Amino acid sequence: MPTSTRRQVRQQLLDRDFTGGLYGTATAGAAGTLTDTTLLQIGGHAASRYGNFYKYRPAAVNAADVYRRVTAIGYAPTTGVLVHGGPNYTQAPLVGGDSGYYELWPWDPREINHAFSRALTERVFSIQQDDITTNGQSRYEVSAAPFSLSSIESGNQIFDVSRVLGTEPNARVHSLPLNDVWRAEMDNDVLYVRFDPRPTGVIRITWKKAYADITDETTTTAADRAWLMWATLFELLDAMEKRAGKDGESSQNYADLKERAYNRYWARRQMFMREYASQLHVPRPRARSSSSTPVMGRGGSSRLGGNMQTMVGP
Repeated sequence: MPTSTRRQVRQQLLDRDFTGGLYGTATAGAAGTLTDTTLLQIGGHAASRYGNFYKYRPAAVNAADVYRRVTAIGYAPTTGVLVHGGPNYTQAPLVGGDSGYYELWPWDPREINHAFSRALTERVFSIQQDDITTNGQSRYEVSAAPFSLSSIESGNQIFDVSRVLGTEPNARVHSLPLNDVWRAEMDNDVLYVRFDPRPTGVIRITWKKAYADITDETTTTAADRAWLMWATLFELLDAMEKRAGKDGESSQNYADLKERAYNRYWARRQMFMREYASQLHVPRPRARSSSSTPVMGRGGSSRLGGNMQTMVGP
């Protein structure tokens, strides 16, 4: 899948049109203004159309010029000029190699970037499969050889352990039942996988890996852009809902938008993680039972569904 930058994810959010913001390239600039005759020169708009919006120039030559706010009636629709409330730019748009790129947001762009980081490192994942040649032990430290999987910090990241017979692309892979053959365990804050009986040969670990954070505008991530975008929006709205009371706002609007964002996020999670999409993954037991019992979820575990409600089911 194509890679994405932090800027591209923000642009995709703006392209959804519900924020009322936009992104573009300035056609002129001065110490206290930014002009865009391409997107902003629309006679008939109110001077308050972008009042108090954040004017974000993430690639400004001077870091002190990145964030400004449009004044309450600081938009001139007939000329496409935005007036900010200061301080003056040390280097105006299009000066000193600046590209003139800008974004307009009703929310603080720093909070959007924080939500992006939380989404990237906590809500979207890649599925990893690593083959391990066992050495006869019954317990293996996950971060040490022969496992050496330092990115696994919790047993909940491990979806499946399988025995591998032969070599790819013609290997035979058989899952080993959780608890009957293997289990993850913590010992003095160190994660281990214990086996009984002891495995021999090659085993395959299937697990979820968080993406590395991005704190600049040019580094790319391999995370699916739409999945990451909806996760970012959910994280942003969740924070705004929690803060609404302190700010004297109603939280209901944020709650409604958050639920919609979560449903879209959950659909993408299901698409990319498939049978591993559940927030709590417990592999289905492979052994047959002598008594007939209903199948309740994955081995009886509850999970968080697309409507953010705990549910039980297949």
